[in-house]
Formats: sequence, structure tokens, C-alpha cells
Amino acid sequence: MAAPPLDSPCNGLVTYPGDTKVLKRKKRTDTQYDNKARFDGQRFGKLKVATWNVRGNAEKKEELQTELLKRKINVAIITETKKKNKGSEDIGNYVTIYCGVPANQWASSGVAIAVRKDWKHKIQDCTWILDRIIETRIKVLNRNFTVVGVYVPVEGKEQDTEEFYRELQRRMDIIRKNENITLAGGFNGGIANQPIPECIGTYGEQVTNHNRAALRDFCAFNKLRITNSFYRHKDIHKFTWESRGNKPIIDYIIINDGLKSNIEDTRVFRGSEIDSDHKLVES
Repeated sequence: MAAPPLDSPCNGLVTYPGDTKVLKRKKRTDTQYDNKARFDGQRFGKLKVATWNVRGNAEKKEELQTELLKRKINVAIITETKKKNKGSEDIGNYVTIYCGVPANQWASSGVAIAVRKDWKHKIQDCTWILDRIIETRIKVLNRNFTVVGVYVPVEGKEQDTEEFYRELQRRMDIIRKNENITLAGGFNGGIANQPIPECIGTYGEQVTNHNRAALRDFCAFNKLRITNSFYRHKDIHKFTWESRGNKPIIDYIIINDGLKSNIEDTRVFRGSEIDSDHKLVES
């Protein structure tokens, strides 16, 4: 498939549906870089994953990388970037892989994955799927991590939401079963506080709607764990969005069983500011 024009160099990181590009480099072992890192209860030095709806990223790039660096985030899923086209760019201490609508459309949606620049050599490949779905694979200590960033259509657009989840399910079906999966971003729907064993905990919120039902069903079907719901926190450290008196939980970090023992906590950090009504969510 011919690649559309990019508004910045992609440095070989971006691929397109049905054309996943593997980055070929001189073979090295991760222990050359992470000689103190360990998994499964041993020392890893803490892998920090975050998601943040920035409500437009054009004039916030430096501010964004500063806030992520301050929180020592390794990988961040950035949503509602409103950045057009597809590509990658270096922003301070991070390399950001992004996708959005074509250049001839009104700027909307958009999702990106920001990876610490000193982890750039760990990126195995990246696949652009939609302006609302992007995927990358990272290898650390011989473990493969698939990171999927998403931005679900807002509530009320049922047809768009159903098409979105159909495409996301196709991607889930392709991902190898032994991968460690992190799915994060803006889901524009909560999960209620009705637990599903090993999927949804008891610390959600009361209200449910179409988007929320779709999210619950998707996670239950794929045996995914919505980490926000498994840790008790004050409300100000749970609600990810605040607007006109509404304070729902709509931004999530979701994992599969392979990472269950590695997650210590998921919560909102209100001290990080980027002129957005959404809060930084961190695991």
C-alpha cells in the first residue's frame, strides 16, 4: 500500500495495515543496556506506563515531554493529539510515533505512543491502524511487549464505536498469545462498579452507557484486566476527566495476564498539567 505524505520524517518506524515493518539492527542483547533490570518480583527499576488526553498537541510538545520526564515515564499513550498524517518525531527525551486524520481533513482525534529516547533501540516495529488506533512492539530482557494506543469515539456515536471495536478486535486476534499486552488511552466510557473476576475490580464508578458496555464486553471477551479498577484511591486520584461538574473515569490502562504480577498501582496524578481537562493516568 502506498504511504500517504508525512508531515515529518518517520525514521523507518511507521508502517501501515498489512505491512508491519520490523526494524533491523545489529543484534544486541538487552542485558547490555539493562544489566540491573529483572522481572517477576525481582528488580526491574520500575517500568512506568501512562496515558493522557492532551486535547491537542501542536503547541504542547515541550510541555508534554517535560511532564512525562518529570514523572519518569518510559512509555506514554497520548490521545486526542489532533495531529494529522502519520510519522514519528523526536521531542526532547522522547521519540513519538503518531497517526491522525489525512492532511485534507479537519484536525480531530489522533493518537500517539511516546517512548523514552534511550529505549528507542528496543522498538521492534510499529503499525498504524486508524487515526484512533496505533500499535508498537518493544523488547526488554527478551520479553516482548505490545503497546496499543486507542482513542474511542465519544458517547452517542454508536456506529463509529462498533466499527472501532471491530477493528480493535481484529488487531487483538493477530497479536501473539504469549505477548505482554498493554492497551491504554481514552475510551470515552466507564466500566461501572460491578466486578468481573480478573477483569474489572470494585473501584469503578456507578454509571454505565453504550461505550461503557462495549468496553466491559471487549475486556471480558479478551481476558483483559482494567487496572484502574483494582486499586483503592480517593476520588480525586480516580476520576480522569473533569468538565462542568462531571467527573467520570474514561481513560484507562489495561493489561493481559502476562503483566498482572508486574502492576503495582494505577492512579491519576493531578499535579501534572498541560492545559487539558483530562488528568495523567499512570501505572
